[in-house]
Amino acid sequence: MKKINKLIYYSFFWIIHYIIDSIFIIFKKLIFKKINDKNKICVVKVDKIGDFILWISAAKNLKSSSNNKKIVLIVNEINFNIAKYLNIFDEIIPINIKKYTRNIFYRININQILIRKNYYTIYHPTFSRFFSTGDSLVRISTSPNKIGFYGDKFNQSSLQNRISNNWYSKLININKDSKMMLEFHSDFIQQTYNSHYLNKASIINHKIKKDFHIKDRFFVCTPFSSLKAKDWSVDNYVRLINSICKNNNLTVVLSGSKHDELNIKKLANSLSVKSICLFEHNILNLFDLLSHAKFLIGSDSGPAHIAILLGKKTFIIEGFKKISEQFFPYLTSKDTNIVFPTVIKSSDNSAKNKLATPSYALKIIQNEIK
Repeated sequence: MKKINKLIYYSFFWIIHYIIDSIFIIFKKLIFKKINDKNKICVVKVDKIGDFILWISAAKNLKSSSNNKKIVLIVNEINFNIAKYLNIFDEIIPINIKKYTRNIFYRININQILIRKNYYTIYHPTFSRFFSTGDSLVRISTSPNKIGFYGDKFNQSSLQNRISNNWYSKLININKDSKMMLEFHSDFIQQTYNSHYLNKASIINHKIKKDFHIKDRFFVCTPFSSLKAKDWSVDNYVRLINSICKNNNLTVVLSGSKHDELNIKKLANSLSVKSICLFEHNILNLFDLLSHAKFLIGSDSGPAHIAILLGKKTFIIEGFKKISEQFFPYLTSKDTNIVFPTVIKSSDNSAKNKLATPSYALKIIQNEIK
């Protein structure tokens, strides 16, 4: 019954989104002249942190291949600071994705801004597309060339996929041998604007603060992700963190988003070792934090990608939802310095819905951080 109610709830909202956007499309055709600026490229990239990090090398290549065209980025606001820091884009339009899907007035306001803009080409390099966000933003924006992935149906129904495919002038199929997200981005670039592009890991030249405010030797733990099914249990984290801190004379820094604050403080209160709770609003501060840490453990892939970029030992503990390997950096012959994350799964491969035990996770981590 709960699943049926959830299905009805989301079905209602995407249909409402479709109707609202359709009204704007009709209004745009009646009021605005169809003028496409050949010197403007728009990229719709409204994914979360991890996906955005993996796309950075592709973004840099777009800048170098654009022949001085103006590049506009429509981005999830959680990635605004890092997008601005990269100094690649001529204009950045941040969008609160949660409000865009749940607040009708906010959606109308964003649509009013976007229908007045004209681009020669719009790229949407997101493999698992969302109907009510990325696809809809492509639809509402004006351009004769709208290019995206065929992708999969992981984040949308077959009906949504059939409808939204018609909003693009070209859809990219990935190479049959491509398995990692970085390879997907290579396929996208090679079939659009740079046939010679080679798969590369992201690099961010962030100036790390030398005088950091935490003086203890510490590691970072990000115990909660945006999807509860990906999370390990709190009790397991308590037992693991206590053991790591005592065995290695370390302090733990518990970090997460603002909506995780209550749960993280509860976890901290359950520990018998010293802990520090930090809730970073600016993603660049997370670079500073992780650069001074000994290593990272957690369930959230976003901080894990940043830790990997910084060359830190990274441990991702799998929850009930299995971790897809496509989101890990792909090692090529020219990228030998990439640090792979260690994914900690249950030691019992035959058992379904079974999590790794704290003792098993501790054994793996202790062996890696010697």
